[in-house]
Amino acid sequence: MIWFPLSIGAAFFWSIAQILLKKGLENIPPLWGNIISNSLTLFLWLPTALLLSKGKLSPLNLSVAPAIFFAALFYLSFLYALSKGNVSLVGTIVAIYPVWTIILSGIFLGETINSLQKICIIMIIFGSILVSLPSEKTEGRKAKNNSWIFWGFLASVLIGAGDFLSKLSINKIGVYSYIFYLSLFSNAMSAINYGIDKKARNLPSKQFRVYRFTLAGTALSLTGSFLFQMAFQYGKASLVTPVSSTYPALTVALAIKFLGEKLTFRQMFAVGITVSALVLMGFSI
Repeated sequence: MIWFPLSIGAAFFWSIAQILLKKGLENIPPLWGNIISNSLTLFLWLPTALLLSKGKLSPLNLSVAPAIFFAALFYLSFLYALSKGNVSLVGTIVAIYPVWTIILSGIFLGETINSLQKICIIMIIFGSILVSLPSEKTEGRKAKNNSWIFWGFLASVLIGAGDFLSKLSINKIGVYSYIFYLSLFSNAMSAINYGIDKKARNLPSKQFRVYRFTLAGTALSLTGSFLFQMAFQYGKASLVTPVSSTYPALTVALAIKFLGEKLTFRQMFAVGITVSALVLMGFSI
C-alpha cells in the first residue's frame, strides 16, 4: 500500500502548485514555464535518481526510449491548458486524465477495473461535460474565450497517455532509471517547444520577482511528480492515477480564496461531481 500515501502526497503538492503556476502565468508564458520546469529537473530529479539508485541505472534501449520521449512531449500541454482559463475549471477538466490512463492500461497492460470504478468514470465524464457547458456569462462572448474547454480536454488526453507511457517505462527499467532519462528527454523537449512556440520566445523579464511564483509552483509540481512516479513503482496505473488526480478538491478552494475565481452554481455542482467521482475511484480498491 505504499503507492497510496505517495499518490496522496502527489495530489497535495500539485494542488498548491497549480495556484502558484496560474499566478505565475500572469507574467511567464507557458513556453518559459516549461523551460524552467524542465531545467529544474536537472537539479531536482536527476541527482535524486542517481542517489537513490546508487548510480545503478538500467540502459536506455529502443523499447523504452520512444515511450519516454512522447511522455515528456505530452506533459508540455499542461501549462498551455492552464493559461486558457480559471484553474478551478481547467484544472478539473485536466484532472479527468485517469480515464484515458485506465483505458490504455486495460488494453495494453491487462489491468482491470471493478463496477464501482466504471460508475466513477461515467460520473467523471458527465461532470466534465456539465462544467464545460457555457454559462450565461459566457454565451454572448466569442468562441475563442471558451478555448479552455478544448485545451483542458486535449491536455487530459495527452497527460493520461503520458502517464500510461510512464508506467510502461517504469515496468521495464525501474522508477529511478525512468526519472533520470525523463529529466534528459524533458530538456530536449524545451528545444522542441521553443521551436514551435515562436510568439513567446522573448524572455519576459530579468527581474527575479517576476519568476517567483513560477519557480515555487514548479518546485512543488516536480516534487509531486516525483512522488507520483515513485507510486507507479508500487501500484497499478489504474489505481495510482485516480488517487493522485484528487487534487482539484483543494485547488478549487484555494483558487476561490487566493485568485478570486468565481463559479456559477452549475459549475460548482459539476466540479463537485467530478471531484467526488475521482475521490471515490481512488478509494475503491
